[in-house]
Amino acid sequence: MALDRPVSNSGRLAHKITDIAMKNNWQWTAELVNSPDYVLRSAGEIVITSDSAVLDRATKWVNLGACIVKTCIPDAWFVDLSKF
Repeated sequence: MALDRPVSNSGRLAHKITDIAMKNNWQWTAELVNSPDYVLRSAGEIVITSDSAVLDRATKWVNLGACIVKTCIPDAWFVDLSKF
């Protein structure tokens, strides 16, 4: 997992991700990099980002925000902007 080093709290998030992964025996790593865009664009793994330049070049991606809302807030209202 590549996190943006210059972004506030990335180090804390990387530590939390690593701790959760260890507690659950998940084979996850969290790495702080100065510019994760290149790492994410060239990754063969699933990418989670809101950066369109990365999404356009990623092999696989998931809309984590939508998954979280659908799972945690099932009564949330959605506006389908694809019709406009």
